[in-house]
This record gives sequence, structure tokens and C-alpha cells, in this order.
Amino acid sequence: SLFPVQLTLGRKRGAGEELKAVKEQLRGIPERGIGYGVLRYGSEKAVREQLETLTQAEISFNYLGQFDQVLGNDSWFGPAEENSGASQTPGYHRPHLLDVTGSITGGQLRMVFTYSENVHHRSTISRFAAGYTIALQSLIEHCRTTDTGNLTPSDFPEAKLSDLELTDLLSEFSDAMKEN
Repeated sequence: SLFPVQLTLGRKRGAGEELKAVKEQLRGIPERGIGYGVLRYGSEKAVREQLETLTQAEISFNYLGQFDQVLGNDSWFGPAEENSGASQTPGYHRPHLLDVTGSITGGQLRMVFTYSENVHHRSTISRFAAGYTIALQSLIEHCRTTDTGNLTPSDFPEAKLSDLELTDLLSEFSDAMKEN
């Protein structure tokens, strides 16, 4: 589903805290945002028109998934080696100024930045992509060096723990593991 999200960042917290905050905000969206599409495209005309008047997002982020898990090495099927051609018709008007699409293939994360050369210079998008890469590498490094793995209450929805309760529980567990 495609839906708008406005994330709140603290800017004073570290990378781990920001990552946890974003994860919780995204997981807090009911039914992974499908309700927005129902309202936007399948509801009464007045509701659709009201949603159309709202400011539209300029950037779209789309994670397509981990294709390695779908198409294993022993699969009869695999990605075509041939060029698929243009993904959009020449007259198509993209709804976002920038589309960032990610997927994992061949054990590697692949990010594609799609933009209009009528709006952005290639150098601008290259700088944006470089900054994106640096930020992503920083988050990966943080996750690799953190004992708790950035677990949040939404990782354990049935436990109904607060963030503080989970932090205390993980701390006790970590201390117990060090003693053994």
C-alpha cells in the first residue's frame, strides 16, 4: 500500500534512538496504511476530493523486499538478464519529485533514485544518494555494534510492554547472560 507518513525525529538522540523512534512510528500505522488507499480511491466523492486538496509528498520511499528469499539458487525461475526497457510511458507524470526504491538481490541492498532532469540536476541527486548511503552505513554500523539490537515494544506486541519496561527487561537479560 502507498500512504503518506510524516515522521517525527528528535535530532538530539543518537542513531539508535532515532531508528527505534522511526520503527515505532511506522509500526504504529494501522493496517500498514491500507486505510488511506481505501479512503483516497474507494470512498465517497467528498472524502476523495478532500484528500486530493492536501499537500502531496515530494518523496516516495518503496522497499520492494528481499528477492533472494523468493528466488533461491535452485529455483527454476530467476530475474531476466535482458533490459526490461522503460518502466514508464514517455508522457507519464510522476506523482513525486523523487522516488527512492530499494530491494535486496544477490545478497546486496540496491537503491534506485528516480527523478526528473527537468527538476533536479544529476549532481544534486548524486549528493543526496551519497548522503543517504553514509546515513545508512552509520545505521548499519550502529546495529552491528549494539547489544540489544534496537528492539522496541512493537517487536513483542503480545507482551504489551512500554519502552522503559522493555529496556529494563533487556538490561536484566544482558546482565544475566554476562554472568553465565
